Amino acid sequence: MKKYILSLLWISSLALCQAGTDSKDMKELTPVVAPADKQAFNVYTGYGARNSSYYTYAGVVYAIDGDINSSGWLLRSQIGGGQYAYNTPLVQGRVRGNLMDATLSFGYKQYIDPDWSVTGFLGAHYRDRELNVIDPGSNVTTSDKVGAFTALELTGTPSCFYVDGNAQFSTVDISTWNRLRLGYNFVSDGIIVGPEGLYMRDKNYYDYRGGAFVMFQINKLIGLTFSGGYASYTSQGGAHSETSSPYGDVGLSFGF
Repeated sequence: MKKYILSLLWISSLALCQAGTDSKDMKELTPVVAPADKQAFNVYTGYGARNSSYYTYAGVVYAIDGDINSSGWLLRSQIGGGQYAYNTPLVQGRVRGNLMDATLSFGYKQYIDPDWSVTGFLGAHYRDRELNVIDPGSNVTTSDKVGAFTALELTGTPSCFYVDGNAQFSTVDISTWNRLRLGYNFVSDGIIVGPEGLYMRDKNYYDYRGGAFVMFQINKLIGLTFSGGYASYTSQGGAHSETSSPYGDVGLSFGF
């Protein structure tokens, strides 16, 4: 009986999403039609923080063919920086680390249909890390490193739902950053709300996060996103204690 009830709820939600909209021929893949005022650039920036840690970033994506809302080749550049701190019995006082990252990558976006797109990037990653003291229990040290960078993005807006998956990997300190967002799209209000999950790591730590996000499409060009939840941090080397705390992020994007 539970299975039948869940099936009816799912069908009902889809019916609500489709109410008042024109039906689509599911057998035909409609080509993506770009808006009259094509956007070649997407500029974005953001800030995130949790206990004893913060990170800020800014970047730009450029569509080589002049339309970022259709399938085609892309160039992306991003720079970011932040700070973290922790206690360890191996060092007197707190260990503080400063990070500066820069990536330059080349990619391609492919629309599967008007509601789904997949984007891949491949490029280079530079990281500068500075520690105030040497932590003998840490797997990372003060260094300048250059490595390979890759990213994969999946975005979908089926009916009134929203799906956004983002996975990034760098050979610098074997770093990964992954996020999944599932939301409900209030199309008429330009608002998307839903849960999110994140997993981050490098040679020195694991970071698991779970929370929620709200995205505002202020107009055709500007988007603003807030997210927050709970983060659990664990040292991969085990030299400093586990830290858990709330986290919060804010992001702004602008297309032209």
